[in-house]
Amino acid sequence: MNSFGVDTKDILLGEGRLGIYFLEQGNGLRNSDVIYDRKYSAISMAQLDEFDINNILKDVKLLHISGINPALSKDLKELTLQLAKECKKRNIVVSYDSNFRAKLWNLEDAREFMLEILNYVDIAFLGILDFKNILKYEIPNDSFENNLKVLYKQLFENYANLQYAASTRRKVNSVNNNSLTGFLFDGENINISKEYTFDILDRVGGGDSYTAGILHGLINNMSQKEVVEFATCASALKHSISGDINLVNEDDIKTLMISGVENIKR
Repeated sequence: MNSFGVDTKDILLGEGRLGIYFLEQGNGLRNSDVIYDRKYSAISMAQLDEFDINNILKDVKLLHISGINPALSKDLKELTLQLAKECKKRNIVVSYDSNFRAKLWNLEDAREFMLEILNYVDIAFLGILDFKNILKYEIPNDSFENNLKVLYKQLFENYANLQYAASTRRKVNSVNNNSLTGFLFDGENINISKEYTFDILDRVGGGDSYTAGILHGLINNMSQKEVVEFATCASALKHSISGDINLVNEDDIKTLMISGVENIKR
């Protein structure tokens, strides 16, 4: 993690092991499948009082929350909520990605958590399935774009604290070939990226790459159109990399944005 510029000095060490998952890579008509092995992992057994919230949030400008962590234990669920509440007191931007995993918790527990955490979120990463299955919003019978805009407007009416919402539309042409379009909503307008079609080496991490791209663009004061284009390109490129870490850099992403696919760099 250090090699990628991640500060690891405050990582807690505790009993248990590192949680892992196994990915059975799909091909053709056979879907990929994930098996989680998280029971008795160090993070799932961590206790609430082990974490120093003041130290965690020291000099922090943005906190990103994944919906996976609160699914692992009651203590992590409570910690996540406490962090979000404390961020609001300190004017720290909070970003939240639903990341719902049916193999980790059920829809009812996920809904209870989401309804509460959204009160403290500035940037929400929620797609149409989150609205349908977790938030129980009625889905309009219109185009994908118009449906998403209606749902986001309703979300912003319910949570006035929100500044942005984002998601993607993925067309599964086959297990090995997808098309991706990005969407970014600011409370009034929805910005849409171009559609990118690509073959897939490894799909895992594509959603996180989109999220990271949105946050990177907003932090660096890109226009909203540039933000959603940058994020979608970041996600598309991740599908060409094995493993769940996106190893491309900003120049790689901007090259795809501006020039598309190019010949070998020599």
